[in-house]
Amino acid sequence: MAGKKIVLRHPAYQSLLSAAKNIESAADVPAVPQQAVDLLQNARANVRSAVEVLMERDPLKHRLGMICLMIQESTTYKLDKIDGQMVEVVEVTDDYMFSWAVRELHGLAVKFKS
Repeated sequence: MAGKKIVLRHPAYQSLLSAAKNIESAADVPAVPQQAVDLLQNARANVRSAVEVLMERDPLKHRLGMICLMIQESTTYKLDKIDGQMVEVVEVTDDYMFSWAVRELHGLAVKFKS
């Protein structure tokens, strides 16, 4: 009996891949300013990260991926020089997304303790 390979895909998978391809095409247009190209490349990386998370089959890895993605998207990180010292600065840019991710992260810790 021949084996049959079934690939399960998230409903948003095709539209996310299409968005990534459109972003790549826009970055190839010569008249697009470099700032726009940088912004598009950042968006493409975010879309690809989202696709990878959506395609994860292991429920725990999927959940952890979503939490990490939400924390990354809801914060900014930079090094600043303050009073001659290099200081790490993390700014929360989306309170709702950040609080969701922290709640989910703390919920996972409770599951592991049980």
